[in-house]
Amino acid sequence: MGLAGSSVYRYAQPYRLQGLAGYQAAEQPGYWGLLSSGQRAGLCRELGQTLYTDCRAIADWLAATYSVRYSVSGLTDLLHRLRLLLQIDTAVPCQADAAAQTAFLTDTLAPLLAQAEAAVVCFADAAHPTHNTRATHV
Repeated sequence: MGLAGSSVYRYAQPYRLQGLAGYQAAEQPGYWGLLSSGQRAGLCRELGQTLYTDCRAIADWLAATYSVRYSVSGLTDLLHRLRLLLQIDTAVPCQADAAAQTAFLTDTLAPLLAQAEAAVVCFADAAHPTHNTRATHV
């Protein structure tokens, strides 16, 4: 049955004394959590639309939206009950190639700057933010 022997003994005595109807009437309804089913559905929608990087940000959203406060551990348990998985990003350092960067500066950048002295030159980094958490350029 998947029940421990101690659980069976704990419930057997009240059942013998009260019978089935009395036992069911005295049973606690259980704890359903701080959110209603509609609020849980709203949380699932929000998590499907917005990328959160930690539980604290989700807890802040719940407090602002539904005036319900969860601790980080309580919210983690709620997400597991809702079958949602919170994956925390791990930092992956860049693997900068000093020789390639130096070659770019001398071979490519210098001629471009000479051609466009009056122009504005902008640089954009195409690395994903979770993979480039700190500057490692030379």
